[in-house]
Amino acid sequence: IVYTKIVVMSQFLVEPLAVAKIVLHACKYPHTAVNGVLLAEKPSPDSSNSSSKPIVICNTVPLFHSNLNLAPMLEAALMQIEATYKNYAIVGYYQANELLNDASPEGVGAHIYQKIAENSPLPRSLYILVDNKAIDRKCSTIPLIYYQRKEAGQSQKLERLPNSAVAIDDEEDCLETLANLLVRQAYRSLVDFDNHLDDIGLDWTNSRLAEQIRN
Repeated sequence: IVYTKIVVMSQFLVEPLAVAKIVLHACKYPHTAVNGVLLAEKPSPDSSNSSSKPIVICNTVPLFHSNLNLAPMLEAALMQIEATYKNYAIVGYYQANELLNDASPEGVGAHIYQKIAENSPLPRSLYILVDNKAIDRKCSTIPLIYYQRKEAGQSQKLERLPNSAVAIDDEEDCLETLANLLVRQAYRSLVDFDNHLDDIGLDWTNSRLAEQIRN
């Protein structure tokens, strides 16, 4: 994979597909909280797994929009994700809060993220919070806020990362793609795990939507 822009100091690089699915999930359910997980390629056994390299968030899986704290459903979803995406690891979590002005990463989302971070095979994990107020059809900015857990002694605390710590691959093109998707109301076709549980015929991997985003 060739990336058009990588900020050397960035800890993470997020691909447009991942950004788009997060924003579309939030837009499909604007009056309720939504969440999902972040995927990155698993490190190969002979790789150095260097902490100096940015971790590439290449995809996301939308999870829930009705109740974010149903542990049995969450466990079932994570097991199915790991079985389906065998070459990828769950390396982070995203959430859009229910209230427009709520930009807090605490609560159930922080708990889920901590569990994901503890089990991640990569040296860092990421919590993405959707900035609800920043979503508009003009898409002049990426409406995401980034958090990371502190060191082990303060593992229950989250600290906000500067935007420079997270690079968006080809950000200008990503913003243009987002704007086009919102105008076309592409979020209507997004399927999360809640939808899949209601109708198992629905594709929670969103393969067709991914093709639209990439093209």
